[in-house]
Amino acid sequence: MKKLTLTEQLHQLISEESRIKAIHLEEFWSKNHEPQKLFKVNRIGEIKEIEITGSHVGYVFTDRNIWAPHYDKDKRPSKNLVVAYWEYVENIKTAEQIIYVDYRDMGSGSYKYTDIIKEPHFAFNEADLKEESERLKEIYAPKENHTACGYCGKQTPDDKVVTSTIIGRGRKEVWNSWKGRYENKSCTTQEPMKFCSGTCAGNEQMSREG
Repeated sequence: MKKLTLTEQLHQLISEESRIKAIHLEEFWSKNHEPQKLFKVNRIGEIKEIEITGSHVGYVFTDRNIWAPHYDKDKRPSKNLVVAYWEYVENIKTAEQIIYVDYRDMGSGSYKYTDIIKEPHFAFNEADLKEESERLKEIYAPKENHTACGYCGKQTPDDKVVTSTIIGRGRKEVWNSWKGRYENKSCTTQEPMKFCSGTCAGNEQMSREG
């Protein structure tokens, strides 16, 4: 039998990795709802459909020495790389699986399937977000004679707004007469802001100091 080259061994391992991942995805979706649509409600209660582009599986390893090795397709693989990839492929057979749903919105990315299930801002059915949407609209959607809190965003009646000057750090252009040019220097800033309560004003101040 012809002995495989390191490149051939690596390609064989990559194919095996793809096969195992395909099996894991198939097994998962055979037991769970495979979504065709994904909906998300934003801070002010607006519901938006997010395009689903697919799904993939990731793994959690208890051994920190196991990882998906990086390889350069344009370079001949080393023996160490092939060994590391073999160990990785062997471990994904029994490792804890994490299923990701791939999406395209403003950009592309992935959400964990478990996060979508437990997060109240996500749903595979738009109707399931109606109650959460109404709740958020009541708290955060713009209203006449109301002002959004500068910290939590809550709509607050204008006559109950708390105004506070927040002290922070910023930058400003300062003329350096010695060097004959402007320089960007740090400075203390004072910004009047409106809040729903003194608690939120204090939280905003602490966030500027942190």
